[in-house]
Amino acid sequence: MAKNFGKVLAGLLAASAMTASASAIDFLHANTERQVNWGNVYALQNLDAFWLGGNLRAASVALGNNMSITTEGSSWIMLTQVQLGDVGAELKAKVKNVAGDVDLSSTAICNNISTSTTNSAETHVGSDQRCETEDPYAITNVSAVGIGGNLDISAAAVANNASFSAESARFSVSSTQINPGLVVATVNARIADVGGDVAVNATAIGNNLTINHSFGGTP
Repeated sequence: MAKNFGKVLAGLLAASAMTASASAIDFLHANTERQVNWGNVYALQNLDAFWLGGNLRAASVALGNNMSITTEGSSWIMLTQVQLGDVGAELKAKVKNVAGDVDLSSTAICNNISTSTTNSAETHVGSDQRCETEDPYAITNVSAVGIGGNLDISAAAVANNASFSAESARFSVSSTQINPGLVVATVNARIADVGGDVAVNATAIGNNLTINHSFGGTP
């Protein structure tokens, strides 16, 4: 635990230093956000569903840290997320005789960040995400028989996910994503008598980063 605390402290100090260096810049928005979760995060759903006339959708979702920031105008955004406890999601479903579509999923994410800035002359985003848990996991166990429509079954486990979008004349991103452990996604499925399409997916991602930049504002 002392080792993890040292990593957390170092990350927070680094974010503070970066924020202080920007104090002389005239930004309309200056955000410094920090999320540190020490506890375990689990989601478990047990489902029995029979003889349904419509559609069926069920999801089990576990998130360690989640952050969404939207700004308009020049922005300086500094973000830190640290997950120290376990993160896991599990869905167990028995489904029979459903007339419509069926969508069953489990999703586990250590750290998730999204930012969106519009009408900006200058935007800077700094992000530090650390998934310090041993193995974020998502497990979906399904028995599905007699489905009239489409059937979608999925399990997704992600350590760190970040998405940054800006309509800005100038846009800079500094991103760190660290995951030292396993990431596990598992689907076990028994399927019979499905009238529509069937899609089964298990997805495990260590670190994922998406950046979208379009011109906006006045340089």
